[in-house]
Amino acid sequence: MKTLLLLICASIALSINTYAQKTGSFNETITFNGEQRTVSFYVPLNYSPDSTYKLMVGLHGAGDNSSNYRAAIHSTLKWETVIPNTIFVYPDGGSDQSRDFYAPAGDEQIINEAINKAKSLYSNIDNDEIILQGFSLGGRSALIFGLDNPETFKGLVLNTPAIQGIYDLENKLGLDYSINYKNSSKIPIAIVHGEDDFAYLEINQKLEKKIIKENGIVYRVQITNMPHTIPPSQIEVNFFNFINNPYRDGVDIQMVELDMPQRTCDNTLTTNLLIRNFGGITSGKINVRVIINGKVKEFTPDITLDPYKALTISLNDDDLVLLSGKNNIEVIAEPSTGTDLNVNNNSISGEIYMYVESISESLIMGFEGNEKYTEDWFNESEGNLLTWSVDSDVSKSGNNSMSTFNTVLLFTSQGLSEDLLSPYFDLTQLENKSVSFDYAFNYHKYTPPYFTQDVIFTDTLKVFISNDCGDTYDLLFEKSGAELATADEPIVNPLDITSAIFVPNNDEWGTINIDLSDYSFQSNSTLKFSLVSGQGGTMYLDNIRIGDASSSVEFVTEKTFSISPNPAKSEITINDTKPTAETKYTLTSLNGTVIDSFNIEGLKSINVNSLNSGVYFISKTIGNTKETHKFIKE
Repeated sequence: MKTLLLLICASIALSINTYAQKTGSFNETITFNGEQRTVSFYVPLNYSPDSTYKLMVGLHGAGDNSSNYRAAIHSTLKWETVIPNTIFVYPDGGSDQSRDFYAPAGDEQIINEAINKAKSLYSNIDNDEIILQGFSLGGRSALIFGLDNPETFKGLVLNTPAIQGIYDLENKLGLDYSINYKNSSKIPIAIVHGEDDFAYLEINQKLEKKIIKENGIVYRVQITNMPHTIPPSQIEVNFFNFINNPYRDGVDIQMVELDMPQRTCDNTLTTNLLIRNFGGITSGKINVRVIINGKVKEFTPDITLDPYKALTISLNDDDLVLLSGKNNIEVIAEPSTGTDLNVNNNSISGEIYMYVESISESLIMGFEGNEKYTEDWFNESEGNLLTWSVDSDVSKSGNNSMSTFNTVLLFTSQGLSEDLLSPYFDLTQLENKSVSFDYAFNYHKYTPPYFTQDVIFTDTLKVFISNDCGDTYDLLFEKSGAELATADEPIVNPLDITSAIFVPNNDEWGTINIDLSDYSFQSNSTLKFSLVSGQGGTMYLDNIRIGDASSSVEFVTEKTFSISPNPAKSEITINDTKPTAETKYTLTSLNGTVIDSFNIEGLKSINVNSLNSGVYFISKTIGNTKETHKFIKE
């Protein structure tokens, strides 16, 4: 019996030792959340049980599996040649491969199970040398899991992490988990993505800034001509080197962001600068130079920066003078003493347009690129993937139009507004107080079995006017869905991007005219064309005409309240067709003096006996939206 037991023990020991010596690519199976999950391994061919090894945990993207991902990393990219003495483990995402490691709830714990499995097979893994890596949605999962468990990992290597739009970035999707940015100062994070990766280019730039603002230890590289993929090993190794040594010996002042508007009516520059120390030692005092059109203004704020500390500096100085028209801005930040490790990231540039006078002639914009005042049109975005852009494939006339697009097939964008801003114009000098434009629009409708009942997804077009350099806006027009559509029927059940895009024929265009005569006394007006996402629709704008006397189309205005009688002698009645609890009304004179303010619900009569004869205005305000109508007191 003793001999038999000794033989059995020897056999078990031999089996364990033989298994521990297993090298190259192989798969293991574990039971997790009631299903069999594959955990794929790559162990160096020269593995020795007498050596200590690092561990890299790799998370694949959507639609992939652990075996394929391991093959891409080792058969194609051969990471083992540039990341030596490392055991690689790849957990499989399970049967729901179209989602990431956070669906269903609790699925992310497969990451811990993969680590435990690796440790059970290879006891010589160094617990202080575990790196979490991920690609695409796997990169998103690695970011979330790593920031929730910074003590587990030496660092995070994120290959084009697929953050699902601005709401995902800002933790506004209402999920059971969130990106814990506060912990980004506890763990090095390397982000690498391609310049040609359109869907994730801008969101990864914003991700880096979010992390920097939390004093995060982050290093991002954007690779030219690279799409949604992983770079060659000779490039990728730099990010693992960063994880191993994030604190370089020196100071590296980095200009991260120059936050200023695209245009202003103020002749002095007001801006916020985001800077950080990307080096490994504390900086001395930092010098800041602001260069406006070649003129230099120097600042020496009394600040120093510890490694990876970031700071926002507000600059508002009367000497930062802007000229009328386009202004070129450059800001340079550098340590006042010593050497900077990388002078190439000390500066940041931008442009701002300053307007002193408004345009006093009619405007016609067909987006052909050669119209007068073309450079005075601007886009403003709330962070949607797609914003207004020139479309050379569709137009009412000429070659181009301006278009934008939304769909439920892309990132969640409900409520995000993409704004097209007109030049400033002087209505007192325009004979025809109006704006008209050609447009084409269609929206989306889904029916069972894709939804349990018919569901409409439609964007909303809003047109606003501002008379105070964009500080406040009055709503002029608002329509959506069938009321706005120029096609007879919506696009039904589009299942891919191509089928969701509306391309109008010649008969599927409409024209909208808006009367601006209520603002005929305003000398500094601008229009805002806002497409508010309802996650469904394609919108085209063409031939925007402001004050164009040749326009002869019947006027259409969108109003939510009316004033009667008008003119009035002693009393007016306000009829609000869309009252809300947040609605505020003001009565102002022609020169802008506020005479009275009040709330109403539906109908309200106001005694105007005490007012002198003349022109007055009633304004309805809801949040930042204002609608104004004039009346005449006899």
